[in-house]
Amino acid sequence: MGSIYKIGNTYWIQYYRNGKPYRETIKSKKEADAKRLLKKREGEISEGKLPGIYFDRVPYIPMLKENNVRKGFFEHAEFVALRDALPDHLKGFVMFAYKNRLESVRDIRP
Repeated sequence: MGSIYKIGNTYWIQYYRNGKPYRETIKSKKEADAKRLLKKREGEISEGKLPGIYFDRVPYIPMLKENNVRKGFFEHAEFVALRDALPDHLKGFVMFAYKNRLESVRDIRP
């Protein structure tokens, strides 16, 4: 449910969407224009649309190509084979780095 009110010579409407109030001027001195816009906004809300926002007017923005594919990471079976081949004193360190998805020794700081 919305409302119509007048400030100076201009009509304003107020409506609610998800419990939050929205106010907008209709830039008109006619109450009939305010009633028409309020009904339109309430209809948009009941259809699940964002009132006053028309996505067909948004320009197309192409996605950028990404060329930062990560390389050099182990599959789990490869990691297990590497871990088993390491000396015992390094296994805990390597397990910590693997479990925390660290990329290099520089990522591990005291």
